Amino acid sequence: MRTLLAVVCLLILPLASSRAGAATFEIVGTGFATDISADGSVVVGNSLGSFEAFRWTPGFGVTPLGRCSCWAGHLAGTPDVSADGRVVTATISSADSSYVTAGRWTLGAGWEELLPPGPPDMAQIDNQYASAWGLSEDGSMVTGLYWRSGASDGTAHAFRASTPGSAEGLGSQGRDSRGNDANQDGSVVVGWSATSFGYWQPTVWVDGVMTVIDTTDGFAEATRVNPAGTITAGGVFDAATQNTHAALWTWNGSTWVLDKLGQLPGTFPTYGATLVNDLTPDGTMAVGYNAFDRASSAGFVWTPGTGMVNMTTYLAGFGLSVPAGVVITSATAVSHDGNTIVGIARDIFPPYYERWWIFREAPVLGVEETPVAAEPRLVFPNPLRSRGTIRFDVPVAGDLTLRVYDVQGRVVRTLLEGPQAPGPVGVAWDGLGDAGSPVPVGVYFVHARTGDHIETRRLLYLR
Repeated sequence: MRTLLAVVCLLILPLASSRAGAATFEIVGTGFATDISADGSVVVGNSLGSFEAFRWTPGFGVTPLGRCSCWAGHLAGTPDVSADGRVVTATISSADSSYVTAGRWTLGAGWEELLPPGPPDMAQIDNQYASAWGLSEDGSMVTGLYWRSGASDGTAHAFRASTPGSAEGLGSQGRDSRGNDANQDGSVVVGWSATSFGYWQPTVWVDGVMTVIDTTDGFAEATRVNPAGTITAGGVFDAATQNTHAALWTWNGSTWVLDKLGQLPGTFPTYGATLVNDLTPDGTMAVGYNAFDRASSAGFVWTPGTGMVNMTTYLAGFGLSVPAGVVITSATAVSHDGNTIVGIARDIFPPYYERWWIFREAPVLGVEETPVAAEPRLVFPNPLRSRGTIRFDVPVAGDLTLRVYDVQGRVVRTLLEGPQAPGPVGVAWDGLGDAGSPVPVGVYFVHARTGDHIETRRLLYLR
């Protein structure tokens, strides 16, 4: 499983460990963690409700990265991070919010749009040009899919792009295709391509040349590749059970050799599915998710020695347990040394929020010591009680939009919309929505947009 406005509060739950307190498990916040840096010090993902990409470090917590695409109703793609944690890719809105595309964010520089321009056959579909699904380890190459309106051989094809306007279409074997990940320098891309009958099959592109590495008729994909480009992971369709089994493929110099990892006990034929989400560079540890049926799933850890182990069981080996009221549904990424794993959990009681978690076998080293962002231009009392002034320092003359959203990404109040001169602007908010009714006490997000500057901050409203 490689699943408007920021991740909400930080919930830290330190638990006991059987290894002298070295190992920890934390439910960090709501949302979806999708990738982790090589040393485990940076996590990226999508926020709950808005699906806006975020970047998290232990020292500075969650930083929303802006440019969320939820305004168009498109929540495609998965944020990925480079090995050093300084580059993030995600599906974003354009600077003028007129379309959705694949973007790359760099620490200290912000977002850049990779497409358009794109391959000659690219054409916008429903406000979309492209979506981002993967990033090379060095941060130089983005992969995903771009749209091809009216094409008879697939309305979406895989691409890779190193700079804005350089996107290369990777083709397909008959219909759609998608790139899910890239190796160290982007020379190897892995994903899926669909047959003329619509089956997804695991696919590898090496220097743009496509190879379908499993031709079983079914739905499966390659999700990750190691930095060397020699081991890819994902799932393979199993004819006997009629569902997807976790798999690794290793390049032996002439072909890709399959190692089927199987499924967790209790997985139903036809209705279940198992997929590797990430692996260590040497292929000796893999993490992923196991759908037992259409309603329940669990994260897993696989090693050659232990086989596939339910993530909850894996934690118990360290004397750790999952907090009451929460169930782990997926393990999504693992650090290069296998020391840190992140994933997704879900509340078992309404409203069934998705949450993300982090497991560390030992304390992480190399934690970032400098803030991601400069001093915010958007400031206000927090918490805000009854009434307060929201201030924004306009960097250059242009149109300014200042809105308050709820945690579901819905506009609660438009505070300001129109041209503004450079300098500070202050707008009072009295806790009323656009319809004039008082809003409930709770968490909201204040979102400012002017030119290329987009800023979102969490606000706790109290009467």
